[in-house]
Parts: sequence; structure tokens; C-alpha cells
Amino acid sequence: MNKKILFIAYFYPPLAGSGVYRPLKMVEYLRNHGYYVDVLTIENINYHTTDKELLLQSKANHIHRAKSYDPLAILSKFKRKKPGNAKPLVLNEQNKRLINSFFPIDNKIGWLYPAYKKANELFKNNSYDLCFATIGPYTSALLASKIAQKHAIPYVIDYRDHWTLNSFKFDYNPLNRVLSKYYEKKITQKAALISCIGDVMKHELCKTFIQNEEDKCLVCYNGYDEREFERINEEPESKQRIIRYLGTFNGNRTVKYFSKALFELIEEGYCFNNLCFEFYGNFDSETVQYLSISKEDSLIKILPQIPHQESINKICSAEVLLLFISSEDGQGVLTGKIFEYIRSKKMILPMIRQDGEANAILKKLGYQKSCSMEDIDTIKSYIKQINEKTFNNYPSKDIDISFYSRENQCNQLIREIDKLFLK
Repeated sequence: MNKKILFIAYFYPPLAGSGVYRPLKMVEYLRNHGYYVDVLTIENINYHTTDKELLLQSKANHIHRAKSYDPLAILSKFKRKKPGNAKPLVLNEQNKRLINSFFPIDNKIGWLYPAYKKANELFKNNSYDLCFATIGPYTSALLASKIAQKHAIPYVIDYRDHWTLNSFKFDYNPLNRVLSKYYEKKITQKAALISCIGDVMKHELCKTFIQNEEDKCLVCYNGYDEREFERINEEPESKQRIIRYLGTFNGNRTVKYFSKALFELIEEGYCFNNLCFEFYGNFDSETVQYLSISKEDSLIKILPQIPHQESINKICSAEVLLLFISSEDGQGVLTGKIFEYIRSKKMILPMIRQDGEANAILKKLGYQKSCSMEDIDTIKSYIKQINEKTFNNYPSKDIDISFYSRENQCNQLIREIDKLFLK
């Protein structure tokens, strides 16, 4: 195709975590379709998860990095002066919201003008045909809009999370919501194409911002990468029965209620039959405190974040996988792990919003058991069933899940991008 795309992704390797894999794989599939793709991303920042191996997987033609004056970038410079202090900062949600309230749009706004300046430098030697921005941070959408306007090219906005329709972003600064809504409406209306992670999000975006242009908004689920499941390494058989959670707790998503259910069972003298609950991730102090409920070290293990391929191995070797989505979150919230959980064909204990899209997808695929994240009594009942080997929550054997592969999902979006150049 020989068309050139400037791909804007604040979160890109060597950063890791849930926000990185979508842009990393999108760049790969764009390249597979013949596009020339340069990535514009951030310089070093103090981030909770990094994975240098992911950088080796990048298929971008070039990766260009712009400095920033946002908190994570400033903190990274400060930390480099103290080489012995390498631990990343992990804030609880209350502190995150308080800090974010001081910034217009989001706390990455300090990246906007350095990145804009860098983009203009790139245009001196490259004639890009399209600007593609994945959000959040929402600053990236402003950046794409400014670049596209200056250089008279179309732009695509890819939503990994809601912006002003997010259920918890603007608690402490309602004026920021007004400012953000103004820009979100302006940016979505002028975008050539919008993609998002689910049907509910698409409906909400169209209803709020682009009522008369619904055709330019499409769903691109996060999906799973089939190749990662072909590279699974068999783990030694464990003496314990392992129940695992791999990911983060943020926003309204918390382990509080699950922890309380476990604590009540312990207090009641309930006997666990060789179970071990493992939580992999970089957790804030509040989450660690919730999980520190048992004097038996063998019952609950808090483990550090692991590389992505290793996390796939852990998913596939677990007996049951834990899934959390708050009932206070929007109906369209879909965690990145849900599709990898589905692909593993392991049992899932979904503690999720009952009228949400995640629950609808699981039900469609044959998972019959779920409860709300806050339903302590039902969680206790399910834990007992797991312990007593009566919990049975597998997908239907005759269901084809290939529709949810990341490749199929990305290719749907790329076909729409192709059409932009035929107009």
C-alpha cells in the first residue's frame, strides 16, 4: 500500500502492561498490510511495568520519542539521580484522582507540545498520509488533531478507555470535565475514523458525540494473540491447586470484596483443601493490605508483574482464573485479560457487572456462573465450590472463539483504514 502512518502511542515498549499490547499489535498488523508506520511515543518515564523483550517485538519502521513534563516523566528524571531507588511509584486510586485534578485534560498534558514539536520535525522528512492515536492518555487525541490540522491529513482515534464518559475520571475537578467534553466532541466529529473496544462503548460514543456519523465508529475488541498460546511452556505440576489473577486493580476495580469473602471463610474456620490464590501484578499498598488477611503464607501469594508470555503460561496452568469488574463501572468495561482467559479455555470466576458487556460475552460463550464484584456471599459460595471441586464454569466446547483473536479484530479496523484512501 506504501501509505505512511504516524502512530501516536504514549504507552509503548519498553513500557508494558494492559495499555501497551493493543498499539504494539496494531502496528504489527498495519505493517503486515503494507503500511509504513512510524511510532511517536514517550521518552523514559517512571512506570510500574517494563518489558524490554516487548521492544524487540515492535514492527514499527521507526520509533521516535519525545520528552515530556508530565509527573511520570519528571519523576523518572528525579529517580535517575538516585540509582539505588529504582522501585516504580504505584499510587492508590484516591491519590491518583487528586493528582489528576490539577491538570487540564489529563496528567500527560505536559507531553503535548514536545510531542507536537517532534511530529513537525518528522514531517520535514516524511510525507505521512494518516495520523493514528490510541487513547488514553487523552492528550494523544489532542496531539493527533493538531498534527492532522496543520498538515491537512485525516486522523483515526482508537479508544482503549472512555474519556469524558469514564465513570471515575473527574471526581475532584468538574471544570475539567467541561473542558474535556468540549475537546472530545470536537475531535470525534472531525476524526475520519473511530475505533473502540466494545459494542457498548460504540453505542455511547455515537449517542453522545457522532449521532449522524455512526458508520465511522467501529468495534475492535482487544482480543488474544493465537501465537502466544502456541508458545506455551509446560509448567511443573504443582502440589497445590492454583487460582490466579494477573493484572491490575485500578479505578473502581478492587480486591476488597473478594478479600473480605476469603477472610470471613477463614474466620469461620473453613478448611481449604490445598488451594493457593496467586495475584500477579504491581499493586498499591491498599491492595496489598486487602490481600494480607491470612497468617497462612500458602493460601494467598502476592507476586510481582511478569513478562507477557510468562503470564500466558500462568493463565494456561491455573485451575481457575479470577476476573474483576466493578458494578460502578460502565456497562462497556472490558478488561484486556478477558479474551486471553477465554482463549485458555480454563474455568473463570467472573466477579463482574451483571448487566455489562463482559458478562454478555461470557454468557454467549457458555460461561454460566458469575456474580457482581461486591457480592460477598456469592463469592464465598463459589470459593467453596472451587475448594470442593464442584465449580464448573468452562466455555462451550462447540463455540468458535476465533472471532475474538487480535488479528481478526485488527484486520477489521485496517480494512476500514484502507477505505479512507479510496475516497
